Amino acid sequence: AVVSTQSTGTLIDHIFTNVCHNVTRSGIISDSDMSDHLATFTCLLTDRDKITKKLNFESSGNTASYNRLINSDTTIKFKTNIELTDWNFVLDHDDAEEKLNTFLNKYEAIYNESFPKKSKKSL
Repeated sequence: AVVSTQSTGTLIDHIFTNVCHNVTRSGIISDSDMSDHLATFTCLLTDRDKITKKLNFESSGNTASYNRLINSDTTIKFKTNIELTDWNFVLDHDDAEEKLNTFLNKYEAIYNESFPKKSKKSL
């Protein structure tokens, strides 16, 4: 995050990667009144097969596992839900940690709704 006041600005969070060729965009989100901390971000190209493998897990003692349904339709649904959400409720909290947790809970709910888990049976 960037801490910004009227007289100073300091970058306190850094993003490091060893796959620089996958970085498509990075920057600072300066369009926020939630805090004097501005978020830093990085967008990476990803391999959907690798992501799916990472999202799969084996239940203890069970051969059932899941993956998430991530395709162009569910990605559009996710983007639409994010855009249509009125995020002002995050500002109802005074504490920065409460704001973050409120934001993350809503974001996770939208993610889980948009990219549902699908069970699969291993042979």
